[in-house]
Parts: sequence; C-alpha cells; structure tokens
Amino acid sequence: MDYYRSADSTKDSSQPYYRDRLTDARTPQEKRRDYMREKRKANSTGRQVGRPSKQTIPTQVWRAKSVNAQDPPDFTSTMSTNTAEFLNHNPANFFNLLDVLKKYRYNVNSLILPISSREVVEDNINAYKNYFSDTSSVVVSLIYPVSLLEERFLLLEPRDPRSLTYNPVADLVSIVKDLYYVSKSEENTGLLQSWIEAVDEKDLAKFNQTFTNINTFFRHAHYRQNHHEHLGNSLCQQAYYRVITPNLKQLAKYRMGTDAVYGEIVANIPDVMIREGRLTETSHFVDMGSGIGNIVCLMSIQARCSSFGVEMMAQPAALAEKFAQQSMLRAQGCGLRIGKMQLVEADMLESELVKENIAAADVVLVSNRLFSAATNLSIAHLLNNLKDGAKVFTLMPLTYRFPMDRPLTERTRDHPGNIFRVAERIYPRGSVSWSDAEGPYYIHVVDKAWHDIRIAELHAKTRRVNTRTCRDSRALP
Repeated sequence: MDYYRSADSTKDSSQPYYRDRLTDARTPQEKRRDYMREKRKANSTGRQVGRPSKQTIPTQVWRAKSVNAQDPPDFTSTMSTNTAEFLNHNPANFFNLLDVLKKYRYNVNSLILPISSREVVEDNINAYKNYFSDTSSVVVSLIYPVSLLEERFLLLEPRDPRSLTYNPVADLVSIVKDLYYVSKSEENTGLLQSWIEAVDEKDLAKFNQTFTNINTFFRHAHYRQNHHEHLGNSLCQQAYYRVITPNLKQLAKYRMGTDAVYGEIVANIPDVMIREGRLTETSHFVDMGSGIGNIVCLMSIQARCSSFGVEMMAQPAALAEKFAQQSMLRAQGCGLRIGKMQLVEADMLESELVKENIAAADVVLVSNRLFSAATNLSIAHLLNNLKDGAKVFTLMPLTYRFPMDRPLTERTRDHPGNIFRVAERIYPRGSVSWSDAEGPYYIHVVDKAWHDIRIAELHAKTRRVNTRTCRDSRALP
C-alpha cells in the first residue's frame, strides 16, 4: 500500500517521524515493516532514522564529589548505536566530540568539563602579551599520551612577570617535561632539549617543528611503571593554575587571630606522609583543615588511597570541589587509577562524618600552625579515636609538652596527647605558602600500649610515695 508525504515544507519528508499520520493509510504491520527497512538502510549509509531523542549523558565519570574513579573516561559508551558518525568519530579532540554530541541533541550542559589553559588566559586576556614578538597570538594543542586527549594553549606571557598571573608557556613546558619523564622510550632524547631551546630563544619556526614531533612522540608513547607517583604533583599543579590562581584574592580574605586562617602545604611534607605512613590503595587519609583540597587530591592520585578532607571556611571549600573535579579529570585523561576522595564543608570538631573517618584513618594531617591552644586540645581529644599505629602529622605538637622525655605526673596524666610518641622533623624551604623559610613539623604515632605502661609507672611511683609518707607519719612522736 502507498502513503502520502506531509505537505509541510518546513519538515524533512525523508524522515519517517515527520510523515503526516492523518494521511498515512498503512496498517501498523506495514508501518513496522517499512520502518525496519529504512533503519537497515540507514545503518549501512550512516543516515539517522527517526527523530533524535534528547538524551542526557551520565555524568558519574565527571563528578569528583564522593566518587571512586577507577577507570579513565570512555567517550563512546553513551553514543547512539544507530549512528555511524558517533561510532566512527575519533575522540582525540574532546571539544570536537562535544560539537558532535550537541549536533545530535545530547544534553551536555550537566557535564563537568576540563578547564583548558586557553580558557584561563582568555578570561584575563588583557593581562597578557605575545610570547613570540613577531606574530599574533598562536594556539597550539598538546596531545596527552595513552588517552590521546588534547589541550589547547595560547602562546602568551603575563605583561607583569612579577605578578602571580598564570603563565601558559611555562605551564606547557612543565607539562611536556613531566610527560616526557614518565614515557617509555629511550629514543628522541634530544627532541625535548631542542624544543626547550626554541622556547628560550623565542624561535617560532623551530618551536612549531619540534612541537609537532613531540606530539607525534606522545601519540605513540606509553608510561613507565609507577608513573602516578611522578604525575601526582604535576596534575595537581595544573588544576591549581586553572582553578585556584584566578581566585587567589578571594582566599586572602580571612580574619587574623582566629582559627579560620588560610594557608597551604605545597611540597615535601606530602611525600613524607606517603613514605612514613606507608600509604597504599587500602589506606585511608584524613586532612583536618583541608583548605582547597590539594593534599586530599594528591594522596588519592599519588598513593591511590581513599582520602577525606574537611574545611570550615566557605570560600576554600567551594574552590576545593572544583579543584578535585579538575584533578580527577586530568588524572583520568592521563589514564591513571585514583583513590576515592571526599571533601566536605563542616566544623571538624562537631561533624559526625569527621569522627567516622578518623576512626578508619591510617594517616591524619592537621595544619594547626595558628590554631589556639583550646582548639589543639579539642583536636587531641578527637584523635584519641584513632587506631593503634596510626600517624598524625602536625605543624605544632599535640602533647602537653615537647620533647616528651619527662615521665607523667598527676597533673599531666589525663592529657589526650599522651597516647602519642612524637618526633620532630624540619621541612625544607618552599614547603608552605605562608613562609619561604624552613620550619618544624611533628609526627605523632598512636601507641596506646606505651601509654598504659607510663600510667602504670605513675601509679607505682604514687604508691611508693604514699607508703613512704605513711611510714614517716607513724614514726613521728
């Protein structure tokens, strides 16, 4: 049986969905037969059949809050099975893939996307000038090994070299060096040096030629074993430039003389925590006063352990969520398996979630450099729920006095810090954001058996003193 096309010229009459149902004389069986025939024909030619449904891509891969990201992102799992262009599209250029998704009416507004270097620069473009003086702004795309994702960089530099403005060229050089370091290849050893020379000499022709060769090298490169240990700092630094650097002025707004003071541990101490705490994939890390969440993210990426952070200040906590999202996306883009991370905004002394995580923690970080004595005492009480052998890293000791070479007395016996064996270490210059000088930090090890022995010694000493006092009193006339 034949049927008629719709007379509406604004509709595509080749699409079965737009056929006018009022003029269609076919039976349901014939409609089904014709639809399946056109569907088979469309699958063979790549044409879409029917009206594309407005679908939403699952966003669990992209969300960083309380997500265990064990696998790199898969750009083909949500594609339409009857669309050849989706199945054959090369996902190396992520932003081109988004254009394809939008074309076929997928809702991509809810995706949490990686922030590119180009976006950061364009948001503050007046603060930059051309890096290569003989040309207008140039855009280059860096290919990441294994995942083959691309990131775009504008070859510009800050007008004021003394400012804290993000430098895209310096960032590009740092990323390429790190990726080269972890790539499995003994070939092209002079390629990186030649490219860096082109950057230093501001030779655009040489830069373009060597950078093309670097991208070709990365396209076929593979990572060395334990590459996550080296890439952890690099990935967190990239996320820092894209999320935190544009918002540094907001982080500087706090009240001096209170516990709500912002500061960052930026280097060296995290490596010590991983090594001394023997953090593995089965370990749990807690950061009390996590700030922007950089240490939480670093532990999940570098040690692959589960990590939890709590921050009471609203502005750092809000940035911490974005920082974690970008860190996770970049780790996935490099094909890394990372541990579960969770960041919350709460009062660490009142939150039940904090107490639950402390009970399961293997390593705890407390950035208590400017905390009051009362706050440090409350933290010590809270940390008494730690399991035996857990380690606490602080910037001020949590014990009654340090060093702990004196025996307990009746005055100090009930102090909550008595369960810790404490050792003092010195962090090198550049380890913290508030000072360029070196300084002390303290490693507390929970040793409840040692604490029980000290209490027993105090009881024995007290009995001896009491016995001597009673004997002396009986000897009086």
